[in-house]
Order: sequence, then structure tokens, then C-alpha cells
Amino acid sequence: MRVGFLASGLVGPLVLALALPAAAQLTNPSRPANPLPPVGSATPAPDTKPAPAAKPATQATPQSTPQAAPQAKPAPAPAATTTGGKEKEQPPLPTLSMVVPQRDRDAAFAYYRDEIAAGRCPAPLVREGKACGAPPPPASRAWKMDQPLPDSVKGEAPPPGLIAKLSPSYAGHQYLRVGTDILIIGVGTRTVAALVVDLSRLTP
Repeated sequence: MRVGFLASGLVGPLVLALALPAAAQLTNPSRPANPLPPVGSATPAPDTKPAPAAKPATQATPQSTPQAAPQAKPAPAPAATTTGGKEKEQPPLPTLSMVVPQRDRDAAFAYYRDEIAAGRCPAPLVREGKACGAPPPPASRAWKMDQPLPDSVKGEAPPPGLIAKLSPSYAGHQYLRVGTDILIIGVGTRTVAALVVDLSRLTP
């Protein structure tokens, strides 16, 4: 009987000790069983490796700019020749190469023959008695090819009937009669560009 009494006396306090925490949990349910660490405590950051640095962008290769074509050098002026220690200038080059067609020469001669046949005698033809014929050839001419007419030389425009039979003159040029010759000269410059016909060679 004595042993049973002792055992029952020990069981009671043990059960009470185990029951108290459970009762405290029931009476205060807002308190978690496993409290979280206090706010503000440092949380160890995960061990992350730094991201590799980005490679620099490749620079665009500059395009080569086209080089300007070399400028052509002006042609050198014709060299001057020396004669007896003195320089002699070369004659100027022709300003314009004009070719007078043979039909224009034939048309000019035919025009003056028709005038003679009609009883007229336009300059530079000369009348001898009742006849009209070609003028004598000049001893020298007052003009030179590719050279301006001297200011002292005064030419005359050919008759309109003759100009109508000739080819149209080049741009910037006109027909002009100087003595027995019909020329093509530059307008304004008076430079002789071509000889159309020499009326001293007119035949009946």
C-alpha cells in the first residue's frame, strides 16, 4: 500500500508540469509556437557571383571618303623662239576651224553673173563701157586669217539676195565684204574666220 501511494504522489505533479505549457498555449493563441527572429535582424544574403562585365560595343569602321580627282593642269603656252637673242612670239592658234562648202562659192559666183546678165553691176564689180566684169586682184589684202580687222578697214554687208543663197552663218559670226573678198567674221571681235569667195576670180 505504501508503494502505490508514493507512485500516485509522483504522477500527479508530473502530469501537472506537462499540462501547464499546453494550457498556456491555449490561453494565448496569438503567440506562435516558434517565434520568428526579431525585425531588423540581418538575414544572410545568398552567395551570388557578380555578373560578367558587358563587352564594349564594336566601333563602326569609318568608311573611306573618296578622294577628289586631280585637276587637269592647263596646257602650257606655246614657247617663244629666240632669233638673234630676241624672243619672237609664236602666231596665235586658229580661233575656229570653218569649212566653206563649194556650193556657197558656186552660189556667190552665180549671183554676180546673174546681176551682170540683168544689166546691173553691184560692187565690187567694175563697169568698163557697157560691160561689167570682175575687179582686178588686189596688190595686198588688208585682212589676215584669225586676226581682227584693223579699225581703218570698213567692210560692207553683202547684198541680201546673195546672203539668201549662202549657208546660214555660224553663231556669233556674219558675212562681210572687204574689197573683192566676202568673209565670215566674228560679231564684235571682227576676227576673220573664213574666206567665202574672191570676186576677182569671177569669170563670165
